[in-house]
Amino acid sequence: MSIKQFNGNYLPGEDRLMFRFNTHNNSEYRLWLSRRVTLFLLAATEHLVEQRLTQTHSAPAAKAIAQFAQDTAKSQADFSVQYQVAMHFPLGHDPVLVTDIKCTVVQVDGTDAMTLDFAVTNHPNLIITLAIPTLITMRLLLERLADNAQWGRAAIASTSAGASIASIPVQAAPADTDSDEATQAERLPAEKISKKLH
Repeated sequence: MSIKQFNGNYLPGEDRLMFRFNTHNNSEYRLWLSRRVTLFLLAATEHLVEQRLTQTHSAPAAKAIAQFAQDTAKSQADFSVQYQVAMHFPLGHDPVLVTDIKCTVVQVDGTDAMTLDFAVTNHPNLIITLAIPTLITMRLLLERLADNAQWGRAAIASTSAGASIASIPVQAAPADTDSDEATQAERLPAEKISKKLH
């Protein structure tokens, strides 16, 4: 699955995000993301990217490299691009609720990528693998929406008022696939993330 665009909006009355993405084969996936799932996704992916970088760099250098990649993506992001609704909806036209997520660092053609395993209601899990630049693009959108919602940020325990709409295009990357090869995983139960947020 090659992702073309991400899109999301915050619904204050429901205190959740409607997150969707379209693909180059004209499919669209629509998901409801709760505060808990969104904050975990942001914290886990940041943690895993930095953790992976520490395998080849010192911890301060890994943090600086990750921050540089984030800053570069932010300077190139264009939130003004109109989102293009797709023709096919594999999970249905209505958004489905994400109840849990597992984030895993994988290797695709010798390049680091991140697999996101979304547990969704009434459907099999939705599993996508994103190249790190595509992951960073997705994170920028989710961070922007979480900031607008005033949700704050969560942290991974294992480490030492109106609706807003935003869209962001994705530059094609060869590692955006459905690979299952996993080398590192991070999962945080609901109990732990809710304790971190209080």
